[in-house]
Amino acid sequence: MVPSEAPVLRSSGEGGRDIGMVPSYGWQAIPITMKYVYMLKSLSDPKQRYVSSATDLQARLRQHNQGRVPHTATYVPWEAHIAICFNDDRRAAQDLR
Repeated sequence: MVPSEAPVLRSSGEGGRDIGMVPSYGWQAIPITMKYVYMLKSLSDPKQRYVSSATDLQARLRQHNQGRVPHTATYVPWEAHIAICFNDDRRAAQDLR
């Protein structure tokens, strides 16, 4: 049962058929924080690799390339060699090992 004050959206179903009013329960708007497990490869020394995790992969790669991460500052610049996205922090931590 949909409360009368609940917002509704008009949606087109499969094949573009109008399926009328579709209730919006708001759960669709809940932000989900994704976690990336990534491996970087140094462009200055291709034998160097670095594995870690982050929620904002692009921002983290910028930090690595700006020399702001002590573990990777010696071998800048870096490129993302592998990146795997998870929606569960525990699963990301398991795969990081």
